[in-house]
Amino acid sequence: LPALSEFKEFVQYASIGGAMFLVNIALIYVMREHLDVRYYTAVPVAFALGSVVHYFIVRRYIFASTTRSVHAGLLFFILLNIADAAVVTGAVALLVEYGHTNLYIARTEAAFVVGIFNYILNARYNFRTL
Repeated sequence: LPALSEFKEFVQYASIGGAMFLVNIALIYVMREHLDVRYYTAVPVAFALGSVVHYFIVRRYIFASTTRSVHAGLLFFILLNIADAAVVTGAVALLVEYGHTNLYIARTEAAFVVGIFNYILNARYNFRTL
């Protein structure tokens, strides 16, 4: 049942992504509340740190059977996450500045959408499991 195994893979990916998101939110909180870093700097910095950790966890536990080298996979992942960070930061800025949305709610909304696309692109083109 390929659909069942793909769903299981997605749930695992989303679970790890959810845990990394909580770390991301904690990093943003520390940078904003304790280090007085502006949100448009805190969001991409936290995103970048979490993304690198996320890559190594999902590669080891979800996509262990990939034939792509660690370095090539990490490069693809980083390039994808640069685009993701730009989208997330832009979406957060729009929601906060023009939608008057709370920073953490805006970041959560952006994470949900970007996370789904990130899984699809990584599973299909990076780890080649879909």
